[in-house]
Amino acid sequence: MSLGKSSIVALAEFADRMYKDLQKEADKVTSLEFKTNDAKEHRLFEGIKFSNLKIFSLHGADHQDRMPLRPYIQPKLEQLSLLGGSASDRLLKELFIDHPGSISEQGFIRFLRGSRSLKKLVAVHRMKRFICYSVFSTICGMTELQALELATPISAGFVATLLRYWFQFGMARTFFPKLHKLDCTAESSALAELSPYLDHLTELNAGIEHSSASSAEVEDCIIQNLAEPARCPNLRILVLYYLVEEVVYIQPQVLINLVQRHPQLTALYICGNIAAEGFEDPHLISMMQALPQLKELQLEFDGHLTAIALAEAAKVCGAKLVEFDVRASFDLQNRTGINVSFSQLESLVIGKLVPSSNSADAMATEAIDTAKFLAELAPAVLVEAKSTNPFTDMVIENMKR
Repeated sequence: MSLGKSSIVALAEFADRMYKDLQKEADKVTSLEFKTNDAKEHRLFEGIKFSNLKIFSLHGADHQDRMPLRPYIQPKLEQLSLLGGSASDRLLKELFIDHPGSISEQGFIRFLRGSRSLKKLVAVHRMKRFICYSVFSTICGMTELQALELATPISAGFVATLLRYWFQFGMARTFFPKLHKLDCTAESSALAELSPYLDHLTELNAGIEHSSASSAEVEDCIIQNLAEPARCPNLRILVLYYLVEEVVYIQPQVLINLVQRHPQLTALYICGNIAAEGFEDPHLISMMQALPQLKELQLEFDGHLTAIALAEAAKVCGAKLVEFDVRASFDLQNRTGINVSFSQLESLVIGKLVPSSNSADAMATEAIDTAKFLAELAPAVLVEAKSTNPFTDMVIENMKR
């Protein structure tokens, strides 16, 4: 019997005849369909995994509420179709979906409502257009969900409609009651509106969009929002990547307010098309002093820093920091008396190095001294510069020797 495409009846008949070979035959199944009332045969497949299943169809039946889908939802599954009935999987802990196949919106909602133990949901790629308001609203109320990754951009209008509905029925405080990790793309104002309801969030990885298409200056609002009281108070990892065409302006003091509000951060990434005009030593020093547990730092905007800021970073976080990526311009000539190092550092990235003199001979001598200083500051790594100038190139060449 060819089981590439199989009905439950055919598989059940095989199990009755040769049950000991059922797993071997189940490995051949790539398409499986439960028709009406076939769910009663599910008991035959307890302990069996359909590891190569790509297409799974489930039609409405009285048995579906008692039918877990764990044997069928495997890593190779591409198409899940829930057609009528109230399918559920109370035991399923993780679900990854990269395209909707023939599943209906209402079918997916019924599946989510029945998956009462679901802790991780990943809906990416071709699911981008499938996550509509009603699906997202259902996801928001999943009581056991701890990790969520969505490809669908979360708009401000989307969230405003959602909050109005949930407030109307007094349910706003039940938003994401156990969510620890959120990976999404969102308009900054939408994420700002959601943040008061993400009390348990420990990791936020967000691509930031802006609703305005104006070419005028855009000021950041999500960092300002997260710097306020009662906004994601348990954050440990914060990754914000600005995807907008316009430069987004961040006030250096707001960055300080952010980290002082979240001193437990172990990773902070602020990247993309951003600027923090006037970002200098006092700002970076204040940030590092507020983050004693920090292991990973990436600030992808320009600034003007000196050896003093690097030394303070090494002093406060040198024993834990593994990544230091600050795209500022560094003037390292004033380094007298600095005797600290990044003992755990695996990556040191800067914008560029600034010489104290434009004289070729003076630059050559300074490049040797600067390379020696950086080698002592970060003995296990080679500095990488994201911008270039002759002096920076000379320093890096000296570090390679």
